[in-house]
Amino acid sequence: MTWINFDWFQWDAEQRGKGLDTTVKAIYDVAYQQFEKAHSDDLKGAESPDLDENDRGNYIDFLNEEFRGQRAALALMTLSLLTKSMVLHFKQITNGLNKQFPAGGEVKGKSELERIVSEYQQRFGISLENLTHFAAVREIVLARNSVFHGDGSPSKDYMEKTNARFLDEVGQINLTSELLNTSIAELKEFLLALSVALKDAYRAAKAAAQEKVPAG
Repeated sequence: MTWINFDWFQWDAEQRGKGLDTTVKAIYDVAYQQFEKAHSDDLKGAESPDLDENDRGNYIDFLNEEFRGQRAALALMTLSLLTKSMVLHFKQITNGLNKQFPAGGEVKGKSELERIVSEYQQRFGISLENLTHFAAVREIVLARNSVFHGDGSPSKDYMEKTNARFLDEVGQINLTSELLNTSIAELKEFLLALSVALKDAYRAAKAAAQEKVPAG
């Protein structure tokens, strides 16, 4: 990676943040609107005078649960895309800075995110957990894992290590448009905080390398 006359780290963070809006959020919004419209139309059908009150109530309960299930499926896709985007960002940085910050020693951690946290501390001296809104990164990853590796119920890790914001009315992992907007905004702030920490680490490493060069 070559240092040029603009803040590459900030630019990279901003591009990643824009991608969350133009891909993840855009896909979610389109799909959610379609599900919501279909649900609304179905509820209007439930007003048919041909249904008695008991059947109507059961039918409405069925429609509501169907809509909740659709939102849960959409949440899994969205959380997976967010997780993939963040993990890719972390790995692209370590690969891009491999010359200046070569890997050294075993990277510890049971999960992929834990290993990333360990690697950033080891290679860059950056504590990801202390950066603003890292909690949002962790919650998204653990929420995705809860759904992907289970039945949609929150995992023990999710309940113990996050603020458990992604729980719906029946206690399952889910997502709303408002919460997605909040989460993406938090991820953008985290990305910018990471870019500042990386820039400082890069400059410090560059200065240290120059000091080792003997005077000509």
